[in-house]
Amino acid sequence: MIRTNIPPDDTFLSSLCYESILLALKNELDFQKFKEDINNIINSKKNYQISSVGKNDYPFFTGSGKTLGLSNVYKIPALSSPQGDLIANCKILINGLQSNMINLNGIVINWKVEGEEFIIGGKEITGLQIFKCDRYSGFTAANTDPYEQKTIYCSPEIAVLFLCGLISSFVVSVKEKQKQSLYFLFFSSDEALRLYIKGDSRLLRKYFLIKDKAAEVLRESYLRTRFNEVVLTELFLTLKIQELLNRYNLDKISFNLFKVVREGQTYKIYEQIPIVLYRKITFKEVAERCFRNPDIFVRRLNKIFEEKENILWGALRSLNTDNKFDEADNTLRAMMYLYRFVILGDPQGYYQFIRELHNCYRKTENEAYKKILSELRVS
Repeated sequence: MIRTNIPPDDTFLSSLCYESILLALKNELDFQKFKEDINNIINSKKNYQISSVGKNDYPFFTGSGKTLGLSNVYKIPALSSPQGDLIANCKILINGLQSNMINLNGIVINWKVEGEEFIIGGKEITGLQIFKCDRYSGFTAANTDPYEQKTIYCSPEIAVLFLCGLISSFVVSVKEKQKQSLYFLFFSSDEALRLYIKGDSRLLRKYFLIKDKAAEVLRESYLRTRFNEVVLTELFLTLKIQELLNRYNLDKISFNLFKVVREGQTYKIYEQIPIVLYRKITFKEVAERCFRNPDIFVRRLNKIFEEKENILWGALRSLNTDNKFDEADNTLRAMMYLYRFVILGDPQGYYQFIRELHNCYRKTENEAYKKILSELRVS
């Protein structure tokens, strides 16, 4: 068992710690299984990058490799360069390690503050800059003093474990106003603690499957729009997640979504969104009062998000561009109202959603809007 004195809370570093531990428990603390799992995770995210912070980050990789016994680590360009992608470097590092180099079952994750140093397990490796992004959020974990000016150190085993947890939780990176925004999805602190106490690898595999599906939905949605209301509405309407919850007999699952922005040589937390997904769609109770066939109605709402070339998405993507659609503002308002209906359970939100779709049709006379309106007429 991996032991830790880090309390589960909603800070980034604590969330990362428990993501890493649960990932190891999911693989039964077997490093070879863990290694194969990480490679599968990396391959699923090969089109995305987490850029390292130049000279501040690359000693993390060279230090980890050298301390764990990798030969010629300084001759590996990706690991010895001040520039690089954390995902690509993780793949090189993890594939170079042998099972006898790391004993997952023997790791103890303790942290302490000594002067200007924030130490996690040991002082052999300087932590990645992204490990310190909590320092700008106004709160820290473990009831410590803020570690804004402190240097984070960690043992090589914990360095590798946390790096893999970081890659596991990574959703997508997008460019916004010349800055790189990174999204990470973690289990909520309550969920993480419960799963840690159980330590059941079979149960963890089920939870990670659902989490991976939620991350996939979030990834595709953030690549189309940056409006959280639209993204969360799509996530809550994704019937495949309800199907997975049904299959595994789980009533709910809860997460924390972090938006972390790269600013120069640092990372800052810009947003933190709690997410709870239920086996029974909560707004369906409202739909049952308003519609005779609520199941059909929910499926048709979900179809709007499944059809990626839908006219609504084209209009939303045109916002803040030189080729903005005439009805773009109406589509955005429509989605905001749909959010009120789906997430907040406000029936007026649905009627306002329909009204804005009518406005889109009146402005454009595009039959695609008429078709959507027709499909949403459920008796």
